[in-house]
Formats: sequence, structure tokens, C-alpha cells
Amino acid sequence: MKEYFAMRETHSFTIAEEQRQMIILALARLAIDRPGWLHACNETALQMDNRLPGGKAEMFHNFLKLRISNVVERLEGQLPTHRVSMIEWRNAARDVPENNRTVMLHCDTTRFGEADKPDLAVWIGWYDHTEKCWYDVEANQISGVTYWAKMPQSPVP
Repeated sequence: MKEYFAMRETHSFTIAEEQRQMIILALARLAIDRPGWLHACNETALQMDNRLPGGKAEMFHNFLKLRISNVVERLEGQLPTHRVSMIEWRNAARDVPENNRTVMLHCDTTRFGEADKPDLAVWIGWYDHTEKCWYDVEANQISGVTYWAKMPQSPVP
């Protein structure tokens, strides 16, 4: 039995390992059903789970990946003419894509004076390992890249 703390350590309780895993699984399901809750669910899971690099809760993250792949497989079976892709945004300060791989980029739009237009925040481009900088698809060097993601699959098989 492990002891876990909650509510700014004002309450503590003891639960069995099976109960701990069930709570973490329920948090992962909640994060899938309510994507806006992902951060809060991860932070809650971190109170009772191992911390992975990048601040992810180990079991929570594994349940999340497993559950998302099950949902995607189910949806793909229901939507024969379309593919469902999950986009995983990566922190550009900690991780960069393979050299010259075309990816989606999220930029800080405040540098353009366009903070009120979030649709201008996502670009297509790549990272050059030789130059150690980001480029957009027109080969213009850009700065302010905060996140990047692999290009999603085409919706048509």
C-alpha cells in the first residue's frame, strides 16, 4: 500500500495498487473524452505515478496512448473513406524533427503583432540541423517556433 497526497497535502489516503491503476486509467479516459483536461489529468496522475521526461505521468501516458489507438482503430472502421490522425505537438525547445523533414510548426504570433489571430500560429516548415534554425515552406528563416508536429496522414487512403 502506498500513501498519496491530495488537496495541497491537507488530506492523505491509502489505496491498493489496483485502485491506483483504475484511477489513472479513469484519468486517461477523461483526458480523451475532454481533450481540454489533458494537462489537469496529467498533473493529477503525477501525484500517484512515475514522472517521465517531459513531465508526463508514466502509466497515465501509456494508458492514454493505448486508449487513443483503440479509439482511432474503432473510428477508422466506421469511416472507411477517411483516416483519423492524432497530432502530437512536441516542444521545440526540447526536441527537433529529423533534418529537413517537413512538419507543422506552431509560432508565437505576438512577434507578428497578430496575437488575436491564432490561425496564423500554425505553419508548414522544417528544421535545418546544420544552420540550427527553422524555415517555412518558402525557405524563409523563421523564429519564435514553440511547438512542432509531424504532418498528419492524408484523409484519403
